[in-house]
Amino acid sequence: MLTKDTQKNLERVKALWSQLEAIYEKTSPSYLTADWPRFSNYAWDNFDPKTVIDILLSNKQTYEPLRDVLFSGLCSWTVAPNDEDLTKNAMMLVGIKYLCHLELLGRGAFPDQPIFGDAASRISPTGRDFFRDFYHPIGGLITLLESSSQDEFSERLFSASELTMNVVGLMTTVHMHVAHVAPLGRFANASTERGLLTSDRSTSNRSTLNY
Repeated sequence: MLTKDTQKNLERVKALWSQLEAIYEKTSPSYLTADWPRFSNYAWDNFDPKTVIDILLSNKQTYEPLRDVLFSGLCSWTVAPNDEDLTKNAMMLVGIKYLCHLELLGRGAFPDQPIFGDAASRISPTGRDFFRDFYHPIGGLITLLESSSQDEFSERLFSASELTMNVVGLMTTVHMHVAHVAPLGRFANASTERGLLTSDRSTSNRSTLNY
């Protein structure tokens, strides 16, 4: 429970904060214009690969690290389109790295006042849209704490990608047969079953996945 004096002081700080935001909006306008889609709508609540790709290919400038977050999510979605948690985890890991980057910038700029440095990083042009569009809408720190570590995520992604790698291996095997073996005229047609066995042996030797 806040005391009356504390509440009054916070109201004064809030008023000053609003003034600072107004100044920043004039000098460094937000990239989150009315026509710009919101992250939670197309990438978090429901991952829409078409919208994600459109943003990745767009020439319109946006805040850091939105495109890195989206690209990471798209890579994970491509491997495991039905694993929503894995896609979110991929994006959260990029968001966590950027959050650490912002905090280091703030503390570095104001080493004697780390609390102010943290606040400054949130209202600065560098971090303002990140907190508005990504951090707070997905649930903030409570959500980020649910993220797997980088190593755990890599293991999960590798496990989810085994089927995809087998399909790619099969396509590679069949292509090799069609392009280089069949023209010789001395071998039978390519066998899908044998191709799967070959691709499975070639991918089963992989124990790690760098992502």
